[in-house]
Amino acid sequence: MFILHSIPATLAMTLFSYVCGRITGHQFREPQLLNHLIRTSALKLAPSNRQWLGWLVHFLFGIFFAGLMLFSENLFNFSLNVLNTILIGFLAGILGIIGWQLMFFLNPDPPKIHLRNFYLQLIVAHIIFTTTVVLLQTLE
Repeated sequence: MFILHSIPATLAMTLFSYVCGRITGHQFREPQLLNHLIRTSALKLAPSNRQWLGWLVHFLFGIFFAGLMLFSENLFNFSLNVLNTILIGFLAGILGIIGWQLMFFLNPDPPKIHLRNFYLQLIVAHIIFTTTVVLLQTLE
């Protein structure tokens, strides 16, 4: 069921990123950033910024994070109350930052974006993601 929860959660966090990008004038649109990274990598793919491949990769990461959340909840046997949800979202944001930093570092032509602002909004976006997953779990 976490796969179904990851879809609206990924959409919610992405909407937040798009709104933050619009307000600040910075590039926070993860699917477009992923398309740029794919296009400038050693892969033989050349998606434009508007193609679906970045969205697919973004949703796959969402499924991964939702699964990791469920796995952690079961492994460590904790309840997903408000504080734990925010903490897990923060930790997921840190993991996201590490992942993005690694992708930027390994790419021969990473996008020119304001990393500090991107990473700050990424933490909040992951808190939105985990909150959405938890809310959807409680509605079951």
